Amino acid sequence: MKEDFEKAFSDFIEIIKNNPGIFKEKKPYLWKFWLIPKLRKNQKRIHSLVAKIYSFSGFPESFFDPETEDHLIILRKMEVLLKDLLLLESFEKAIDTQKANFDEIEHRNKCIQLIEELKSLSITTLRLQLKVGLHSYDDNERQLLSTAKVMIKQLDNAISDQTVKELSRQLEVTFETLISKVPLLAVTNLSTMSVFPSTTPCQFDLLVVDEASQCDIPSTIPLLFRAKRVCVIGDPKQLKAIHSIKESMHTHLKEKSRLLDTKFAPYDYLSMSFFDLANHWCKEDQRTMLKEHFRCHSRIADYCNDISYNNELYVLTDEDRLRGEFQGRRGLYWGNIVGDCDRAPGGGSRCLAEAEEVVAIVCEMEKRKECNFTLGVVSPFKAQANLIKEKLEAKLSTDTWKKMRLRVATADGFQGDERDVIIFSITCQPNMKRGSLWFIAQEKNRWNVAVSRAKSLLYIVGNKNFCKDSDIPHVRRLAEHAEIENSYEGKEFDSPWEEKLFNALKKAGVETVPQHPIAGYRLDLAIPNLKIDIEVDGVQYHRDEFGNRKPSDFWRDMTIENLGWSVIRFWVYELNENMPGCIKKVQNMIKIKSNK
Repeated sequence: MKEDFEKAFSDFIEIIKNNPGIFKEKKPYLWKFWLIPKLRKNQKRIHSLVAKIYSFSGFPESFFDPETEDHLIILRKMEVLLKDLLLLESFEKAIDTQKANFDEIEHRNKCIQLIEELKSLSITTLRLQLKVGLHSYDDNERQLLSTAKVMIKQLDNAISDQTVKELSRQLEVTFETLISKVPLLAVTNLSTMSVFPSTTPCQFDLLVVDEASQCDIPSTIPLLFRAKRVCVIGDPKQLKAIHSIKESMHTHLKEKSRLLDTKFAPYDYLSMSFFDLANHWCKEDQRTMLKEHFRCHSRIADYCNDISYNNELYVLTDEDRLRGEFQGRRGLYWGNIVGDCDRAPGGGSRCLAEAEEVVAIVCEMEKRKECNFTLGVVSPFKAQANLIKEKLEAKLSTDTWKKMRLRVATADGFQGDERDVIIFSITCQPNMKRGSLWFIAQEKNRWNVAVSRAKSLLYIVGNKNFCKDSDIPHVRRLAEHAEIENSYEGKEFDSPWEEKLFNALKKAGVETVPQHPIAGYRLDLAIPNLKIDIEVDGVQYHRDEFGNRKPSDFWRDMTIENLGWSVIRFWVYELNENMPGCIKKVQNMIKIKSNK
């Protein structure tokens, strides 16, 4: 079995090298699956294989403990997995041909299933390795780790440099023992010294800095010193780190230290995050934008895509899995409230009319048994958030707050968090103070964070007409997006032929839903329980100047199909010439999907 695995694994490496398109954008995303075997026999050949994998993944050679049998389980699973990768290669070719037939749909669904298996096995592998590592200490190693806990506390309380140096030296031995068993450690920037007391450089093969746009540069330096390579992940369109130092003091310190030259600009403490610094120095081929979005309802994500990401994101959210519907609404909904703003004693704006409306909505949600979702309330101003929180605390029990995971805060309090439903009190009224309006105009990133915390429904409370006429682009565009969304309410058909097909299908016993929303699109007619999308296409809107189907249709179909749907398209002339044949085609698809 060992020889078979080695050959299969070598083939796996060749697939990765020869087919880089597997990991390209606009293709099904495959989780990179790392596995480093360390077997006892045939060491020379194994060492060569490990070197190959090491150069690709960066994991240490001790990824699997040779003293256990657990790694053999993963090896068997990998044999099956490697064969599946060959199917994925042929799947890529099928996408390029774009032939809409049942065989391709079956193939596509199979590949989606394989991708989910890849994800599951990747997580299983890591958990297994952690379990193996943590249970493989001998008695001496356990004693070392117990002693280390005491020394770490002493290190935190140490006063003299000599004590710190001595404790660090003793902890280095303990740290080497720990890292030899556990391939993954997670820390915050500020806890680096207490968790990693050793000052030896390049202790880690790979450092991953998440939420890097919220990390300042100085606190990241100790981590960089301990790593061979670094992967920086962040979103510059969301919130940056909050600093307590004032701008005047910051400028004074730069002048005093002679750091005003432009060559020091990339390292500026206040204006540059660690993400900004990494982005400044990385070459174009070292940057990757993660364009696939899977979290928010398409109507919510469309707004964020519009104001912050230049419409470069591909919204692929499976909306059938979203939890959070109120009064039959999902996506964006605007509750129009006209009121007055007053200036809070500590600064910022408050609107009593909006606050009372938010409280009424939350209380209505709490009464309804079907409202089984998590809930958040967000406002641009801390004073408004505090006003709403005080009123809700007087109305709701502690159990209700816990059950709904209810949080009331500004966007800063929701960074990195999410809720099924978010109520957004925008606190923008005609009489608001100029300073408050200026604050909102300068804080597009906070606006983006506030909106994108909602997964299923963003319920906006505010003065819609005032926002529609606003000179602030991100405020005006939110009102415009909400108006587009509300325009679909009560609308059933985009064309007379959609209605004719709907009626013909209904007469044949096939119930469909017009204008069903999914992944940023509206399906002409849908059978949601079987995930069947039926499209009616007119030549004017769906053919290019050469008479071919427009590429946007192919990309749309691929997006929908990757969510498990099957797409059937009819030209208007097909419906006109052979409506019974079109009905039969839909019925055949229903039989295929029903038998799965």
